[in-house]
Amino acid sequence: ISFAAVNCFFPHGECRKSHKTYTYPVIVAYIGKQNLMYTGLLAPDYIYRWISHLRNPIRRLISPVAVNSFLDEFDDAVIAFFHAEVAFAVSYEFQQYIKAALIVFQRQNLLDKVGFAIVTNSSLAMSLNSSPRVWIQLRSWNFTFNYNGSNMTAYKIFDWIKNQVRKSNSLQWISPEMNGIAKSEELLSILQHHATVVMFVDRQVLYPHSWAISVMRQTIMEYYACGANLTNQMKSRSYKLDALLNESNRIIAVSNHKCQKMDVRAVEIRKCCMTEKTSLTSRCFQCHSKKGINFSENGSCSQLPLFFYNTYSSLFHNVPCLSVLSALGEEQLLSDCCAFLISKNQKLDVLQGTSEQCAKYRLARNLYNRISDSASSTSYPFDATSVTGLSCDKNNSLRFVGVDGRYGDYILKRLRKPYNGQIAALIVDPGTEMTFFMRNEFSRHIFRDFLRAFHNGSLVPHVISEASQKEPNISKHDDLSILPNSTAESFRRDINSSEDAVVFFSGGNWHGPSASVIHVYHSVAHYFHPFPKLIKFFMY
Repeated sequence: ISFAAVNCFFPHGECRKSHKTYTYPVIVAYIGKQNLMYTGLLAPDYIYRWISHLRNPIRRLISPVAVNSFLDEFDDAVIAFFHAEVAFAVSYEFQQYIKAALIVFQRQNLLDKVGFAIVTNSSLAMSLNSSPRVWIQLRSWNFTFNYNGSNMTAYKIFDWIKNQVRKSNSLQWISPEMNGIAKSEELLSILQHHATVVMFVDRQVLYPHSWAISVMRQTIMEYYACGANLTNQMKSRSYKLDALLNESNRIIAVSNHKCQKMDVRAVEIRKCCMTEKTSLTSRCFQCHSKKGINFSENGSCSQLPLFFYNTYSSLFHNVPCLSVLSALGEEQLLSDCCAFLISKNQKLDVLQGTSEQCAKYRLARNLYNRISDSASSTSYPFDATSVTGLSCDKNNSLRFVGVDGRYGDYILKRLRKPYNGQIAALIVDPGTEMTFFMRNEFSRHIFRDFLRAFHNGSLVPHVISEASQKEPNISKHDDLSILPNSTAESFRRDINSSEDAVVFFSGGNWHGPSASVIHVYHSVAHYFHPFPKLIKFFMY
């Protein structure tokens, strides 16, 4: 991957002439002839996750174990069968499948939810689909959908996946716009049509399999399970979710250990190099001056003949060097020291996978309060008596939405309960225009009790209480009753008085449309001023 930045704000630049943008930055990835725009949050972990998906959009599954692991990892798993010679020859259909995966990854709500894989083994493919031809399947935990389109194009595959995922009852993630300020229109549309559970969590997208999200996914699975024949599937699924969590915690622990060892080794090598600095400097310059050797590019003396090292075999026998010498060998240690002393390259030669793993871990460590939640990852077996099938006979069955509370707590702020780092759950019911908060700290049992209480009508709605605020600077009018604060009780008392009432809900002096309407409202109120016992005007 290479990165480039273009100043598209420069008045006379080609970018400014060619593109009209309304917000910066605009992040675009170019993969061959395909260009993909980033639409997620302007946050390092979200951008890192997006790039990781683009680098490895599709997995190759070569065994039944790999297939099962892949199906367990994603709520919606897309698997395609291509003959090996077709896939590796990069046929038109295979190219379209890869392109469809890249297009899906532009949708932030589908990242981590939808996974793509291919099978090239005919025997393994027959265990999934009996068709000998190229096929595409989408599998959720208890449904299988087959792509039946005659023309396999990227956008048709994308539309098919999008429509199937929309039907699935799983946790849907909602993200604010890229600037992190705008409200989510997608969330608003969901809240207007369905009673919805909104979960605010510290979503760690670099390590997505957390304890809280595993509990949520298992609960949703049980909530929508209609039919006794699904009990064994749910039990198996719950164990697999727990296994994914344990594996994630193991990876985090290994990363922590590896990265600490890398840091320790770097310190030891630098200490050794500085101890031998007098003897090494001239010899490293000899290495550096050889034709074709440039430490600033490769940081290695590996192109020198073998006798170069044998001449200086007495090096690195002081105490600070003994441990790293036994671990690396004289040749590698000499290369590292020369790279450090001449080119000031303090990065050590490590495997690319280990280096990336540590870079990801360090990024997570800098962003998240606590990366691993292994202390909370107690195994929770399937409980058939909890919320299993609770949605099956209900007209107001719930939808489930997840929001990263670090970036999208707009609703909580409006309800005067800003996100504090702890998991917050609320139910928004558009039918009754009520909002219900989960009062206690999140746990498996508390969350399930919260859902049951909603359906049996025992939840107490959240009401924003009247708060003492500084009296607003509003010009006084005898013909207006200005109420800067209101509660459910005071509002009911005002409206149910013997007079007719006209109520104007103002956005305040800072709100342009409200300010323009206030003038008209004053005029109407003044017109009815002689009849105070017949009609009252209120402004909120």
